[in-house]
Amino acid sequence: MELFEKILGCIVGCAVGDAFGTASEQMTMEQIMKKFGGLIDHFYPPDVDRPFSCGRRAGQITDDTGQTVGIINAYLEDENGDITAEAVARALLKWADNEDDFKRFAGPTTRKAIEEFRKGTDPIEVGRNLAQEVGIGTSNGCAMKIAPAGLFNPGNLDAAIRDACMICQPTHATTLAMSGACSVAAAISNALTPTANPISVYKSALYGAEQGLIIGKRIAKVVPGSSIASRIKLSAMLALKCDTLEEICMMISQNIGCGMPVVEAVPAAIGVFVGVNGDPIKSASVCATMGNDTDTVAAISCSISGALSGIDSIPDNIYIELRKANPDINFEYLANQIFERIKK
Repeated sequence: MELFEKILGCIVGCAVGDAFGTASEQMTMEQIMKKFGGLIDHFYPPDVDRPFSCGRRAGQITDDTGQTVGIINAYLEDENGDITAEAVARALLKWADNEDDFKRFAGPTTRKAIEEFRKGTDPIEVGRNLAQEVGIGTSNGCAMKIAPAGLFNPGNLDAAIRDACMICQPTHATTLAMSGACSVAAAISNALTPTANPISVYKSALYGAEQGLIIGKRIAKVVPGSSIASRIKLSAMLALKCDTLEEICMMISQNIGCGMPVVEAVPAAIGVFVGVNGDPIKSASVCATMGNDTDTVAAISCSISGALSGIDSIPDNIYIELRKANPDINFEYLANQIFERIKK
């Protein structure tokens, strides 16, 4: 499989997972199964009672993909293809220019960070200060947009981890956030290689989680919380014991959790990836049906699956509908720009 196809599969996968999860966010698995008659297997428009996504069209993305695209552009705007805290802050400010998206979707940590960026506060200082607040900086807000760290460093796990830590610093400068974000970045970095398989991606996710924690202890706020690496192992083990997608939904939602904390979202997303053997649509379907923070967990899991399995693993009808619902995003252009940049 060509690297370009994997890059495109990752970006489109992120958007597919994000859009699959918009209709079910903040619902329970039981409520979702009852409302949709089983697993969510295509795009639905969110109901008017959805707290964040009401008014979105079927297939329309939210902040998970919007911020991911922003970070991609931040890399592309740098002559050397590097990422800095200042570039991350600019990307988030540009995303927040859409006031409706900012009001709807910005999580507690990202919201506070953007408010400080708007004042001109140094991004590293913002992240350092936010990390001192109890409960801030431990959400999944950095892991959801971390795919570019892997995309721009295919096969170079340590570089992906380095970049992931940089992307975390302005908003999520805590050990837990860095561990979770580095896990996803390393998984995607490995998934882009020609010989990657679900086992190598899983092992890379564990490596990223462990290294992110080590680096985080040096440069970020040490915060209490479960080991993300240990929870990834548990999540994968539970998923592999299941015979059906419905069982995966239930086992992970009940035993790992699939909410906003990074210690839930990342292990859940990677457990699903393992359980569905890297299938992007199955990843999106399971994560969107588990409940709670469905769009973010699905975006993470589906971006990893898309990077491994490539764009051809995403059905044409789903991709066509996604592009129609999001005409402002040129997925092929972004993938080609990344491909051309990393070839240099």
